[in-house]
Amino acid sequence: MGKIAILTDSGSEITPKIAEEYGIELMPLQINYSDASYNDYTIEPKYIYENIDREVPKTSIPSLGDIVNKLNEIKNKGFDKIICISISSKLSGMYNAFMLAKEQVEDVQVEVFDSKNISIGTGFFAIFARKLIDEGFSLESIIETMKSKIKDSVPVITLDTLKYLSLGGRIGKITGIVGNLLNLKLIISCNEDGEYYTVEKNRGTMKNINRAIDIVKKELSGIKDYYLVLLNGDNQSAMEKAKESMNDLIEGAKFYYEGQIAPTLSIHTGPGLFGIGYFKL
Repeated sequence: MGKIAILTDSGSEITPKIAEEYGIELMPLQINYSDASYNDYTIEPKYIYENIDREVPKTSIPSLGDIVNKLNEIKNKGFDKIICISISSKLSGMYNAFMLAKEQVEDVQVEVFDSKNISIGTGFFAIFARKLIDEGFSLESIIETMKSKIKDSVPVITLDTLKYLSLGGRIGKITGIVGNLLNLKLIISCNEDGEYYTVEKNRGTMKNINRAIDIVKKELSGIKDYYLVLLNGDNQSAMEKAKESMNDLIEGAKFYYEGQIAPTLSIHTGPGLFGIGYFKL
């Protein structure tokens, strides 16, 4: 069947450490200030939060040349098939960039998968793809199996403000932009088209976080096999609270990770984010 590689962008929340453990290749998204440029692996979210009132940086995808070079680099490692897993094509140009790049490499079969998701909702598919490869699935069957699981990969994200999503033009199907005036906090996720939408509106930050926890607990009730991730954007206290409340689910997860969201995503969501991602196997 040949050797199959997995490539995803850093908006998937797959860290270099996870990538090394699971044999996943990474393509970093870019962060551009007026006086300097970085990528998701050369800057810390803390720097973005500390300077966000001074400047909200722009984000961008890697150049087409960089993506082509990465695909050729993977090919030269001995792989003849590559699965490119992108964050939602409705939220990023990464899917289209992968599609353009695949036409410029030879002697390797490249399949591009639109996760129709964001953050760890995308990253779960990289972990899942590794599982399928190890079980001997063909490239085509891996793609079809992942398509059938899109509805089972869910990020549940709580936000303190919609300011930064609005500034970045990624508001999607989210409703309740005036909610800040009423101290309404939102829980958002991605719909089947890969756009953000409002799951719930709650009065107050802690009630919103508690509702997110309750939603995930209900969704995973009775589910034996699942992945679980806790993420925060300058909101460590919320993550610690969730860990106490979700300890049993954490211990039962086939894959578990916790940490700060990727720097590029922190730009679009701003400080105060707390998120839970789950994937039903």
